[in-house]
Amino acid sequence: MFAAAIAAIALSGCFRSEQALLGDSDSSAPIADGAIYEFQPFDETDERNAVVRFIRSGAGYELRSVGGEENLVMRVTFAEVVQTPERDYIAQVAMGSEDTGGYQYWFVWPGGENRYQIQTQSVALDDAGQPTFDRCAEGFSGCEFTSLDDLLKHYRDVAYPVFSRGRLPSTYVDMIPVDARE
Repeated sequence: MFAAAIAAIALSGCFRSEQALLGDSDSSAPIADGAIYEFQPFDETDERNAVVRFIRSGAGYELRSVGGEENLVMRVTFAEVVQTPERDYIAQVAMGSEDTGGYQYWFVWPGGENRYQIQTQSVALDDAGQPTFDRCAEGFSGCEFTSLDDLLKHYRDVAYPVFSRGRLPSTYVDMIPVDARE
């Protein structure tokens, strides 16, 4: 059950690259080593939630399932977006082994009290808060990025304006510390 939940969250994303765009020198560590978070898709039932432990590993983290055996789920590297005044991040998610599988990218926005909202799809909102067109289809080759500059440009031009106006995108995942769920 857990593997299906976290895979559905990860694979729902449309931001991707064949090769890693973030390197060790780009990485930051916003999550405490050993912290446990629940991933809650905003529009799904509790049955799809996933609970993971963040374990520091090199420049990034290994996310391991919580409960029973702590199986490796994925590897994630966070990079702070220094071009913005918020403590927002781009997370690079390794989808397979180090050599295969490609990478997904999450746009991670602070939600207060060590909470975050994760945008995994490129859907913008209009001024009334309604979903507009998918910006990936327009000039970004379906959000297949080939450089960190292109990924950052997409974040600054599409995701950041939504977040900075106090809106959440039409689809997102809440990342909530387990001790703050109550």
